[in-house]
Amino acid sequence: MVFRRFSALVLVAVVLTQSGPLFAATGDTVTETPAPSGGTNKVLIEQVTPLENTYTEWTLLKPGNLKQLGRQATATIENLPDGSYTFTIDPLDGGSVTLDLYENDVLTRDDVIRQATFPLASGTTMKIVVEHSFTRIGSVSVTSIPKGLDFTLRGPNDVLLEGTTPAQYMDMPEGLYTVTFHPIEGCVTPKPRSERLVKDSRITLPITVACAALDTLEQTKEEKRQVEYVTTTIDGLSVTFNDVPVISWYATYVATATKTGIMSGYRDENGYLSGRYGPEDAVTIGQLSKIAHELGNVDETKVVGQPTNVRAVGQWYEKYFTSAEQRG
Repeated sequence: MVFRRFSALVLVAVVLTQSGPLFAATGDTVTETPAPSGGTNKVLIEQVTPLENTYTEWTLLKPGNLKQLGRQATATIENLPDGSYTFTIDPLDGGSVTLDLYENDVLTRDDVIRQATFPLASGTTMKIVVEHSFTRIGSVSVTSIPKGLDFTLRGPNDVLLEGTTPAQYMDMPEGLYTVTFHPIEGCVTPKPRSERLVKDSRITLPITVACAALDTLEQTKEEKRQVEYVTTTIDGLSVTFNDVPVISWYATYVATATKTGIMSGYRDENGYLSGRYGPEDAVTIGQLSKIAHELGNVDETKVVGQPTNVRAVGQWYEKYFTSAEQRG
């Protein structure tokens, strides 16, 4: 009796070793080692999720009540015997999951909720496409004083996001979120902040850092510049004019002229805004020609030919000169 029981235990151990759970890293493809009684059937599994590198665990129940588990983006399971199979998968936190089944590349069933049972026989390839979606979502914001602090945001479904404040994430699944701010040399490391997001809500994870070392950070210097000097938006970009203090008598006029597009300040050799307005510089005829067109809402690009003033040929204001001359 003892010998028979020992033999049975060894047999069970061998079966589990040959057909036990297989795991792979995210995005890998895993292939089962052929068993002596294997067949010619194959199962392909593909997970599609709204979050990069975020997947849930699935179970494939095979003939003989044997199970195989996985949690990867794609999996290939080969050498499967004929018989009935059941595939089950968990949804993401705050979401739902549906299955599309393709038998030999032909869609046979779609929008199946979480679990599907199917037969395999005579060299069948069954592809299971898992579609994850979020149904209970909200938004998450991370802010700081001063702005521009680096952080790591962790959330449900093993979400791991790196960012810089201020940051906002839309359509995030409900659950607990924790933000950890990166250490700042010379400052006490801020404690992590956590809050739970529920459906159709918004949470903000803020932090205020105060220490002498902050004055050396570039983002702190930039904030001070934006307070001390005129800052406006040009071509969709925020520009601070370091030569136009907000206390100057002409600050309001500069802000109006740039916001309305009449003037934009100097640009570098590549055409990028330099952050210099030149309020004390002499105004050239070329600049005046552009100002006149902007004020009059005249499109200088509609003219053809070259200006009679040869000094304008090849210059940035050539079109403005041509238009001005043709319009008298």
